[in-house]
Amino acid sequence: MLFRGLTNIFRRVTSVKNVKLLEEYAPSIRSNIAYRDFFKNYIDDFNRNVVEPNVSYGSFTLAVITDTHAKDINSSSFYGINGLVHTQELNVFDQNYKVDLKAHLGDAIDGSDNPENSKTLLRLMVKSLNNSKLPFAMIKGNHDDNDKFDEHTLSKKASFNEDTYQNIVGGYLYNQPQIKYESETSGLFYFDKGPVRTIFINTSDVPYKLHKFGVKKYDVKKVRAIRQAQIVELISILEKSAGRKIIIFGHSPILNEKGESGLTYNGISLHELFVAFNEKLKGHLDNQEGNKDFVLDAEFDFTNVNNAEISAYICGHKHVEKSFKFDNINHILLNCSALMGKNHGLTTNYNKKWDRKINDPSEFAGYIVDINYQSSLLTILGYGAATKIKQFEI
Repeated sequence: MLFRGLTNIFRRVTSVKNVKLLEEYAPSIRSNIAYRDFFKNYIDDFNRNVVEPNVSYGSFTLAVITDTHAKDINSSSFYGINGLVHTQELNVFDQNYKVDLKAHLGDAIDGSDNPENSKTLLRLMVKSLNNSKLPFAMIKGNHDDNDKFDEHTLSKKASFNEDTYQNIVGGYLYNQPQIKYESETSGLFYFDKGPVRTIFINTSDVPYKLHKFGVKKYDVKKVRAIRQAQIVELISILEKSAGRKIIIFGHSPILNEKGESGLTYNGISLHELFVAFNEKLKGHLDNQEGNKDFVLDAEFDFTNVNNAEISAYICGHKHVEKSFKFDNINHILLNCSALMGKNHGLTTNYNKKWDRKINDPSEFAGYIVDINYQSSLLTILGYGAATKIKQFEI
């Protein structure tokens, strides 16, 4: 136990030194992003041979990454500062006139660093996304509250405050005129183009409660949920969504392949709300059982929301690619951008098959998500460690 404690103290001290490493990347945030040559050449080829033939001008098109797990160390085989680089390089799609929005679906940071370094990483990442002509979306992931760091300290005391993530990300996110929202507190927002509405939900919607020694009641890394206030806002948005084709984005799956809840709290209730919307129902979402912090009690009326449908839920979190369908709603999981070398214990079998390496296209993974309301097709085009093309009817 003493050795573990000393190891954690050593990690905290050495982590502070790596602020210098982060500062090396700051100049590129304050000016134009400098893309690595091999990445730029690879994406130019991807745009020319994959995106251009499969994306129609006028559809709603997003450039998407998820699970960058940025850390304040250089790494050639696993999570590291390359997560920040992947986020910066998403801006390369500014040069593709067919892309409307950039999106990061959560776990921007690994949450295992000294809190000041984790905050610096978050600032650099959101500033890089904001430093371009395209609007951006950024969802909170289950690692973005720095709970992984807390877990490995002697005190277990919370290193982020309740509003740390919101203060860093929210000011940039909600200051964009293209982003619409009911409030800035729940983490729920949306973006429209033509008849397409994309809604971004917060699956790390967990109350910030501390025990008397400053230890969190809920470890956000382990508890994934959606709560009452966000549900009420979502219902309000859906009730004003007549004539819309709707795609929902989140960080964590809300269901698994067996149809069980993918969240710790309220995953099935959320899916049932989607089904009620598609079937134009009026009713009461009532989940009074279990933990009182996650009780749901909300009225909805979708009877007059005509010509509208939720056809897909897209997320990350699991570090795999997967898709399944329940109640005519596609559930689609995207692979992690974070480098996962095949010899690491945390690397998923899916990523071991890619044999991912630094300074190679397998280092990163990202997607162009194209929502074509005229053809009723959802096309997902992958680059790096991702499937090149998948299509879904919507």
